[in-house]
Amino acid sequence: MRKVLSLSAAVCLVLTLAGRAAAQDENRAVIAKAIKATGGEKKLAKLKAAKAKFKGTGEFAGATVAMTGEITHQMPGRMRIEVQVEVQGQNLTVLYVLNGKKAWLQAAGETMELKGEELDDIKEELHAEHIQTLVPLLKDKAYTLDALGEIKINDRPAVGVRVTSKGHKDVNLYFDKATGLLTKSERRALDDTKKEITEESFFSDYKDVDGVKVPMKVVVHHDGKKFVEMEITEQRFLDQIDDSEFARPGGK
Repeated sequence: MRKVLSLSAAVCLVLTLAGRAAAQDENRAVIAKAIKATGGEKKLAKLKAAKAKFKGTGEFAGATVAMTGEITHQMPGRMRIEVQVEVQGQNLTVLYVLNGKKAWLQAAGETMELKGEELDDIKEELHAEHIQTLVPLLKDKAYTLDALGEIKINDRPAVGVRVTSKGHKDVNLYFDKATGLLTKSERRALDDTKKEITEESFFSDYKDVDGVKVPMKVVVHHDGKKFVEMEITEQRFLDQIDDSEFARPGGK
């Protein structure tokens, strides 16, 4: 009897593992389709650095303000976000810089080093950006993919995949079922008051840049409410970015 029970347990284990493997294959197929739709693995794998200029609006302290700016990425651990906002007729520049294990915020000419949960949050933001390059999800075994099912985004069917990796918060990706392109990214983040919220980024108006499909419109929601809406006005892919761009703002 014991042997029969052991055999039954073994069969259940094999079936469970087989089911998990099949699910992983399905999720990988979603990612593979997205990679192909975005430009192909060969081109995406070469993208290590990029600059994007944008314009748009943001919701801050209950007011809608106009803004322009530039976002610079150099994977895997560097990011620079410079934003100019117009508040009550005055222009203000806000600068975020992440360089490996250190990050800084500069506003009104004052620079402060980000630490603790603020540092962790900007690292998680870059982690989500890295995931959205897609190729690592097929190449790196550190990522686990789980199906999220199908939803509708802007009245179009989209397929969801949850990305899990040790030491990071989960990131949920949703891809247009027909085109395969990324239409939404979702993660837990901190808002300006350090309150944890659900941040959703919606991507649309894709255009070809050097053979790669890039979303020219990005809308960000915090807990379901629109936070930022921006239009990408210029996108460039680069081989390398000078180290000085990721130095502490204002020097040491």
